[in-house]
Amino acid sequence: MRPRALLFLALVVALLAGFIVFYEGKRPPAEERARLAKRVFALEASAVRSVRLEHAGKLVLLERVGAKSSDKTGEESAWRLLEPVADRADRWQVQKLLDSLTSLEKQRDLPDVDPATLGLDRPRAVVTLTTDSVETTLVIGAELPVGGTMAVAIRGQKGGAVIANTIFAELTGDASAWRSREVLTAERDRIVRLSLAPRGGAPPRRGARAGSLRSPWR
Repeated sequence: MRPRALLFLALVVALLAGFIVFYEGKRPPAEERARLAKRVFALEASAVRSVRLEHAGKLVLLERVGAKSSDKTGEESAWRLLEPVADRADRWQVQKLLDSLTSLEKQRDLPDVDPATLGLDRPRAVVTLTTDSVETTLVIGAELPVGGTMAVAIRGQKGGAVIANTIFAELTGDASAWRSREVLTAERDRIVRLSLAPRGGAPPRRGARAGSLRSPWR
């Protein structure tokens, strides 16, 4: 083989090897890909900006306020309840729901599903998660003969899936459970001054941080 042909072949092999290394380096490991493929929602909890729950003619609408993720800012996002009433939302309850939804896994795919047969044409509940770039709606159909499972489908996608029905109660509970019960809404680590006024005319007791938010009280 001529030297020029050998050089050309070596260059092709080098380019191919470089492409494989680059491509595989961008892809998550095989185990991670398999895990992500089982997820019902292909998104992360920290990216969700609003949650819409529809069940039995009732609507719950929750909206994130402030930072998208506590991972980058060091602060927890607040949530507002917009429907059925306008109020502060219990952020821990909302986060628990988001963790449950975004980690929800399919037990089995249903590639050729008849929506009417599995109750997906008249869903028992509908869940919509919205990020800055995408809106994903999950419709929940009928309970299945296999114990503890139900049929679901992502609106706009072909087919459906079988999931555990344990999340159904979390989605369809009393709307009042989403309202915040916190009396003090400020973050404890961000309070710099505190004043307590005892009963009986006693002088107030005051405290303050010296310097930064990480400083001790005095």
